[in-house]
Amino acid sequence: MEIAQLKAILENHTNWLRTRWAKNVEGVRADLSYANLNGADLSGANLSGANLISIFGDLIAKCFLQPKEVAGLRQFLIEGKVDGSVYEGECACFVGSLRKLDQSCKVQADSDSFVERWFLAIKPGDTPQNSQVVAITVK
Repeated sequence: MEIAQLKAILENHTNWLRTRWAKNVEGVRADLSYANLNGADLSGANLSGANLISIFGDLIAKCFLQPKEVAGLRQFLIEGKVDGSVYEGECACFVGSLRKLDQSCKVQADSDSFVERWFLAIKPGDTPQNSQVVAITVK
């Protein structure tokens, strides 16, 4: 997805949020289920009300495979220790973070999965205070 396309989707979503209860609704609710968020800066985006069901369905299903690591993953997010673009290192993506917590991680790396694409929007240092993606994920 091109940056211009993502901006248009977010502008439409903002218009939808602003007018969704009005007589004449403008814009449309964002659906980022299939969006590749690699390199996207969503820091100023308002994602409330966006359709994230596929992303969080994938997240929950994979967390059920590694239930003991969920608290550690959440802590990594809170501390800004996630980098959605890499599988290894001090900061790593969803699966990379789970592997740091459990070397025998059952969740397979899949760059096309909904949750891995969602995590692409997370950079080292992103926390719930400065990243809406992290705030939504932690919640």
